[in-house]
Amino acid sequence: MRGRSTRVAALLAAVLLAALDQLVKQLVASKLVVGESVPVVGDWVRLTLVENTGLAFGALRGRVELPILVGAAAVVILPWLILKGRVTRAELAGVALILAGAAGNLADRLSLGYVVDFLDVGVGVWRWPAFNLADSCIVVGAVLLAIASLFGRQAGRHAVGRCRT
Repeated sequence: MRGRSTRVAALLAAVLLAALDQLVKQLVASKLVVGESVPVVGDWVRLTLVENTGLAFGALRGRVELPILVGAAAVVILPWLILKGRVTRAELAGVALILAGAAGNLADRLSLGYVVDFLDVGVGVWRWPAFNLADSCIVVGAVLLAIASLFGRQAGRHAVGRCRT
């Protein structure tokens, strides 16, 4: 039973992160106009409202169908993988974070036709493309999956829920 409660907790965490992402995006969009930039930590970190029609960090901008299909597939497949115990304990956090990010950005795409990005980091003219909490979840989740793949196979070989504890 412990494995099932772990999987449910991972899904709950994904839902809460997606909701937090939506809340923060709404707050920023209510305070800034598109293109407006407000310094947070000098010029290094700014809030800059961007309407992103592409994937994470602006990749494939203007290709509306592909990001919606990718997000919808993730929102359908990842919970199934989690609930059915198809991911190891080592992979669970990464998959849950990717699910949270996909759900947060998919909600924007379906309701607005674009994703609200606002985190703007860099120095002077050298800036990373604007991003949001959902993008951060996807990237951190992918890194955790890579680490699990490289180092966690032996320790987390058994799927969640089938592990002996």
